Amino acid sequence: MGVCSVLEMRLKTEPWQESLIDKKMECARAVYNATLSEAMKNYNRIINTREWQDDQKKVRAFYSGRKAGEKIPQEIKDIFNKRQKQYQEALLTKFGIAKIAQKHARYYNKNVSSNMASVGIGAPVWSSIDKFLYGDGKKVKYKRPGELNSLASNGKSGILLKQDEKGYYLYLSNQKAKAKPLKVYLYDTRTDYDRDMISRKILIVRLVRKAYENGYKYYVQLTVDGAPYERTDERGEPLCKRGEGKVGLVIDGNNVYAVSDKESRMFKLDENFKEYEKAMEEIEARIEYLRRLNNPNNYEENGMIKRGRLTWNKSCEYKRVAKEKKEMTRKRRETLAITQNVVIKEILEMGNDIYVEKKSYRTKKENYDPEKSDAEYSVKKIRRKKIQNFAPATFLDKLKTKLGDRGALTEISGFKEYFYYCCDSGKVEEEKFKNNKVTLNGRSYNAFYYRAVMLKNMENKKLDVEGVKKDLSVIG
Repeated sequence: MGVCSVLEMRLKTEPWQESLIDKKMECARAVYNATLSEAMKNYNRIINTREWQDDQKKVRAFYSGRKAGEKIPQEIKDIFNKRQKQYQEALLTKFGIAKIAQKHARYYNKNVSSNMASVGIGAPVWSSIDKFLYGDGKKVKYKRPGELNSLASNGKSGILLKQDEKGYYLYLSNQKAKAKPLKVYLYDTRTDYDRDMISRKILIVRLVRKAYENGYKYYVQLTVDGAPYERTDERGEPLCKRGEGKVGLVIDGNNVYAVSDKESRMFKLDENFKEYEKAMEEIEARIEYLRRLNNPNNYEENGMIKRGRLTWNKSCEYKRVAKEKKEMTRKRRETLAITQNVVIKEILEMGNDIYVEKKSYRTKKENYDPEKSDAEYSVKKIRRKKIQNFAPATFLDKLKTKLGDRGALTEISGFKEYFYYCCDSGKVEEEKFKNNKVTLNGRSYNAFYYRAVMLKNMENKKLDVEGVKKDLSVIG
């Protein structure tokens, strides 16, 4: 799939239609869990064989004693190749998972079509399995009642977008099961943006429900071919002015630092979040108090949660506050999306050739280490929370989509070796970087702006030192 865009529109739903959609989503949830369960059974059957365990001992022995730069021996490569074949035979592939999902969907064929099972269920299940097998995922997660909130198809069957004299509508059916079709109309597509996007080749049609204070609201999300439609003013000029030239970009938690040939700018992603943060802290404290009040037997004397399978009692007040938290989370997420779009618009005004450090923004909790200080854990906790709250990976994906074929986003690998590099001396000097400042030739610069300048002047993993020195005037 090349460059694509997403258009979201509200659906005109009636109570009886909402009831049917909710039923379909619960059936899809059952298919999701059944698919994931069968996949994990297949996996456990493989790893419990003597052959697998013997191979695993060899792999662990090699990696535990592996030296830096040591090549992987052929024996270990053969083990990995053998595992790939075992995964294929056990249907632990993208195609295999889709096949399992289609099998389980037969029991719910009036509500979940084969296409919906493959695209809307098989794909997310495979994503979970893929992280578990090849990524940093330690376990898979099943969907609880009400947790699956979307249905999807490729737009050719199952869920289709159609048009009649009344307008566009979503058509849900399964002709093979002779299920009664469901028609849900969209709100008017009045803008040029909507009309342009909806006229393109549709790649995925997704039915989504979102929880609000007064209940669910239902939307359709269309993934269409090509970059997003560019809005224009009355004179036909683009509303989003596009700059030209290189831009270095550094993301530090909730701050984004950008440097072009002409200017340097800092954008705050948390501009509108202080009220949400304070309100969320109060809500979470209230939830924790109610949880402990209603379940005193689930805690040790030191306040820690007991191990093992526990039953949790949830009072009416707890459910009310939990619902309030859910609504606050939704508002915060939507506010963040708007803030990100505004920042991206302003970055694109600076230039269209953007350079950023290539790194993973995945976060996970560390196991307790008595040798580490509380301060070290606190710093990492704050960083982890900022990443979770402000979603830098999502921000970069949006930026890449907005650029489309009118620019490029280049991720620079191996930038760590230049993180404390000083262009005046040509050496790595960490001592010159203090309090997010760097001292060069007797002058002090913002360290994040300086790193953005270096990213802007990276070419083929080599730093153009003269270019960096020239651009220092921009951030001075």
